Amino acid sequence: MTSGEAVVLTFRESLALLRVASSAGRGMLALYVVLRAVSSLLPAAGAAAMAALVGAIGTDAPWTAFALFLACMVGTYVLDGLMAPLRVLVEARCTRAHRTRVARIACAPVTLDPLEDPEVQDLLHTASAFPRNWTEHTPGAGAVALIEQWVRWVGVAAAAAVLAVYVWWAAPLLIVAALVVRRVVRAQWLRQLAGWSDRAHHGRSAEYWREAATTPGTGKEVQVFGLAGWIRQRVQGAVHAQMDPVWEGSLRLQKLEVINFLIPAIPLSLVYAMAAREAAHDTEKIALLTGVIAAGWALYTAFGDVSGMFPLAGSRPALQALADLEKRLGGGPDVHAKKPFPAGSIELRGVRFAYPDAEREVLRGVDLAVAPGERVGLVGLNGAGKSTIIKILCGLYEPAKGQLVVGGEVVSAERRTAWRTRVAAVFQDFIRHPLSATENIQLGRPLDQTRREHVVRACEEAGLLPVLDRLPQGEDTVLTRSQEDGTDLSGGQWQQLALARALYAVAGGASLLVLDEPSAHLDVRTEKELFDRMAERPRDAAVLLVTHRLATVRSCDRILVLDDGRIAEEGSHDALMALDGLYAHMFRTQARRFAEGFRHIDEDEA
Repeated sequence: MTSGEAVVLTFRESLALLRVASSAGRGMLALYVVLRAVSSLLPAAGAAAMAALVGAIGTDAPWTAFALFLACMVGTYVLDGLMAPLRVLVEARCTRAHRTRVARIACAPVTLDPLEDPEVQDLLHTASAFPRNWTEHTPGAGAVALIEQWVRWVGVAAAAAVLAVYVWWAAPLLIVAALVVRRVVRAQWLRQLAGWSDRAHHGRSAEYWREAATTPGTGKEVQVFGLAGWIRQRVQGAVHAQMDPVWEGSLRLQKLEVINFLIPAIPLSLVYAMAAREAAHDTEKIALLTGVIAAGWALYTAFGDVSGMFPLAGSRPALQALADLEKRLGGGPDVHAKKPFPAGSIELRGVRFAYPDAEREVLRGVDLAVAPGERVGLVGLNGAGKSTIIKILCGLYEPAKGQLVVGGEVVSAERRTAWRTRVAAVFQDFIRHPLSATENIQLGRPLDQTRREHVVRACEEAGLLPVLDRLPQGEDTVLTRSQEDGTDLSGGQWQQLALARALYAVAGGASLLVLDEPSAHLDVRTEKELFDRMAERPRDAAVLLVTHRLATVRSCDRILVLDDGRIAEEGSHDALMALDGLYAHMFRTQARRFAEGFRHIDEDEA
């Protein structure tokens, strides 16, 4: 990476930063630009006023020059106080708008495939623009730095004009010196940046082990296995591997500061010496000396300031990541979302599917249909493709071949988001939101959270009411121990809450209820009570039950047996047992293990 590539923005990148800047609001942005422009002019104006004041000493009217000089000093102080909070506000607004765009794009994909792509995940992480170290800056910081860089030219021009009045050749000389300093500092900083970037993986390693030691989920194993000392050594080793070269580079930079000082000091000293020589021979030219000193320093500081290059360079990765995301995931909202799907069966027709880079298809011509209100069980060995079928039915995956059809209408890409509003699901890795129990359940239909009776009914069907009654604030208890007065649920209780959330969605109009191992965390008694209640509830939605516990699918209207990417067997429990195929073999094997387990228990009790 060259210095020009890393710091000098392209025209497109400048436009992107201007777009970010515009999100601060026209009024606020205009106010900041005006104040920054005035602030850039004040050093040159102060230099001219100082020279005028010195020249007016001994005359009858020095007060006008003094008033101008005082106004410049007070103005500088006041503007600095005004711009500091205004800068923070502009930067925050710009960054918020950028992150809103990232969030909108992240929610745009109509399938789950892009979000499972590691490259997309890296782009989302980078585009979100949460600086983790000194090399990273938000797009808001970059936008403000770009504005300040452009406005600074006003100050450069003003200072050069004032200096040219006294010594015409001094301005070009100081500008060249400032350019050299900018070049040197930029090269030094880029070396540090390259060293940091090359060792960034050590920082990620240190952060991982630091979180492992302090996060409740992993902290218990750290304590049980006595890993604290070992993790401490890992963290220290990773930090030293990343930071030792950076610290050594920082020491070198401190030594090079002498060179950075001498580069402008030599031409400044030359200009000041010549001005002082003329003033020594002609006392009336003391005002010239004063003006040259003040204007020369104002010119150098205005042009030689390199602080803006850091946020400009540091904001580029987030901007580039956003542009890449827009190319890969960009898309508008589902314009057909409000058009309802016709009532009817939910079908997969000739569906084939393979994961990226996989040599073999997971699904190889699946045909199935679920009628309205029908309860269908889906079973099969691990890796048979059950989870893939679920995600296709939920509109999360797009089949390589074949179609998802609802009520005779093909669920196209344009209609996939609309279809998902008709689906409720309990996945194995359900989400545990740090919200109240009621809010957790109402997220099944986040746009319709006014029907409290639906929450109560869903909790009753999921067997969650006794659990909520024992909570400190009942259903309004926050379900996280990280908050005051909050609490947590057991794994089985969380699974009951996830089921209540899905049932709340069914009450809100979902026509397909997908249950993926809905009783995996439940004990045998709670599981039996759950499925007894599920069998008694109204058939207001088709139900697809995926489970390894074959006893739970006995009451389903139909059972589908998935094997080697195809529906190998289909029928009721009794019909499949009579067929004496794969399902019968799995059921007898599982029943025999349960029987052996209970026999051992009886023997121990005897």
